[in-house]
Amino acid sequence: MKPTADLPFHYLRARCFYVFSFCMAIFSLTAVVTFQLTAFSVGQWFEPIWRTASSANSSGVQELNSQTIDGKVLQLCALRDDLAGKFNQLDMAKLEAFCKRELLLINVRNKLNDLDNISLQRLASSQKILDPLLRGITEGKDKEMMNRTNQLQQRIDAVGKMVKDSVTFIPLKDLRFESKSEAGHTWFMSSFYQSIEDGNGFLHFPSNASKHRILCVVGREHSDGTKNGYGLAWRDYLPPNSTLLPGLTFVAESNYDYGNLWHALMSLGPFVLWNSNNHSVMPKRIVLYNKGAVVHEMGSWISEVLHSVIGYKLPLDILDYGSGPICFEQSLVNRHSFGSLSSESRHKAFDVIRSKVRAFCNITIATKRNDISAFNFTLLTRAGGRSFKNESIVSSIFEKECRKVPGCHFRNIRANNLSFCDQVGFLSSTHVLVTVHGAQLTNAVFMQEGSHIMEIFPKGWLEFAGVGQYVFHWLADWAGMNHEGTWRDTEGPECIRPEKERLQCFSIFKDAQVGYNKTALSRWSADVLKKASSSIAAARNTS
Repeated sequence: MKPTADLPFHYLRARCFYVFSFCMAIFSLTAVVTFQLTAFSVGQWFEPIWRTASSANSSGVQELNSQTIDGKVLQLCALRDDLAGKFNQLDMAKLEAFCKRELLLINVRNKLNDLDNISLQRLASSQKILDPLLRGITEGKDKEMMNRTNQLQQRIDAVGKMVKDSVTFIPLKDLRFESKSEAGHTWFMSSFYQSIEDGNGFLHFPSNASKHRILCVVGREHSDGTKNGYGLAWRDYLPPNSTLLPGLTFVAESNYDYGNLWHALMSLGPFVLWNSNNHSVMPKRIVLYNKGAVVHEMGSWISEVLHSVIGYKLPLDILDYGSGPICFEQSLVNRHSFGSLSSESRHKAFDVIRSKVRAFCNITIATKRNDISAFNFTLLTRAGGRSFKNESIVSSIFEKECRKVPGCHFRNIRANNLSFCDQVGFLSSTHVLVTVHGAQLTNAVFMQEGSHIMEIFPKGWLEFAGVGQYVFHWLADWAGMNHEGTWRDTEGPECIRPEKERLQCFSIFKDAQVGYNKTALSRWSADVLKKASSSIAAARNTS
């Protein structure tokens, strides 16, 4: 080997650059996991090259921050074009390779240094950072850097497994609050409090309140809600054996039966309003719980309402994905009834239901009162419990009063004999409705605003039914209709110990048949029909 003194300067310079390139290529990555990948110092080789780069562009380079090795490398690589005349072609090729590698390492090092300030769900981004580095190291066959990078990968994998295994599932039904639901508490997903719900009572996942985690549920129990659970997980670290369902999922909970028209509307009606306000995100499915237990199906009536509003049928497919946890990419959870909405929101929801369902069933009605040449008085009857003892006599009483009012047309229809769209058609054209208290009265949501509702009860409901007997008063108020009071049958069996056995007494009266009082029903219907006729005439005159 020749003595250093006999070598030409440009050769020395090239050798220095070569050594510098080799050393800098294996320069370390400093990560937050408290270890360095630094193998060699390049300070002793850097100054000759730095001086050359500085002389190539003396005005610009002095203005840059060059106090660190990274800063000098960045500036050196930025001046590659200006150095073309200073080095030969081989030297420039080495400089290009050096810059490509060093810029990658600087980028990786900066991103890894930020990992201590971000949340665990972004650990996946570190994998994306490592991938190009691993490829570069493998190609360069740098065993030391490969070993250290593998250590980092192992630590990331270990933390990821810990995050996955840390998802805790809590029973959907919290027995501590089972008896307090009417006092404003909820036992469904009880770890989430009222303060993190939006103004309409919805829980959103992912959201700021969930720290951007998504909702996961576990269990397929259809009778005991305490055996089904819920938990939160980060999108990139789902619990073992889980299935991720894409898109938006509606999740509803009810203490009652989804086959009952009224209870189903109260549980699922809020989704109608949300869907109306958020057309850009359409749901993929709906998941139903009853007291925390999985529900296999909903009633056909509420299914048709949702189909009409959303535009397609929502599947209940939670049971189609094995026995492991199910996670929802996006989910909207309703834990409260329709009554928890504001008065304005309820009114808007009923307007949406009326217009969407009528359009779905291709039903057109008069939109102005002066277009109405007559009005319809409808008796809506039912079979079985709470049916009339003598339906023909009751029907004749109301029909007789209708004949006394000009323009009144009487109709007696049986709800369970009608298809969904038939029910919508009859009720949309009804101005006065009379029926016994029951789920069939929920069809009143399809009536025009300003219409009139007459409600009949069997004996014993006033004393033993509780607040539930007033739900159709609420419906009329929320939907912009007039509830014209009630008639209550006084005939029927007696309860022996009403003060001590309220539930037993109510079971006697709950589904009893209803009699009639000709005088009371005649006077009541005459008053309501007169009011309806007057309001229609007044509207026609003002139009």
